[in-house]
Amino acid sequence: MLSYGAVLAVMCISYLSFSGTFFDILSENLDGVWSSTELLEGEGINLTCSHDSTRDCTAYLKIKNLVVENVSMQFVYSPAARWVGVKFLSEDAWILLRQTSGRLLVRVFVDSSMRTFLLERRQNRGRLRKILGKKGGYVCLIFLVIGLFKWVQIRFFSLHSGRQNLRHRRNLSLRSETRKKNE
Repeated sequence: MLSYGAVLAVMCISYLSFSGTFFDILSENLDGVWSSTELLEGEGINLTCSHDSTRDCTAYLKIKNLVVENVSMQFVYSPAARWVGVKFLSEDAWILLRQTSGRLLVRVFVDSSMRTFLLERRQNRGRLRKILGKKGGYVCLIFLVIGLFKWVQIRFFSLHSGRQNLRHRRNLSLRSETRKKNE
């Protein structure tokens, strides 16, 4: 019975851990600077995503001769294509972004020609620290709960402590019997 309680407590802590970060999924997947070795230094896409349910990202794009600033794009998730965002700039210009497997596919259609780029996000140590900062407390809490349940189990429900309690009761009963005999 006690182990079921421990499992239930760990499941509740895990639920609390993930429930607060549901809307951060988009920003964790898309936020940051995306670039490629094919591009010059300073070229690429900088995406900044909102932390709410709107699924909006603001993009700053500088690839080859194309510079687009502060474009707001709404992203849609599909299991097959992952995160996809499209922005029409004019009648004959649009941008398509598709994030899958840690890479960002960029298709730009301008002046009746299409260019395709495959970008990767630069490694950001701050991102790892941010994730550990969010989840570290929950991990410590899970270990604390498991340790507490294990202590309660050993202290109150183990066979060893039951034997000690039985010995203690016998000693008390023997003492009371000897007192009665002495009186």
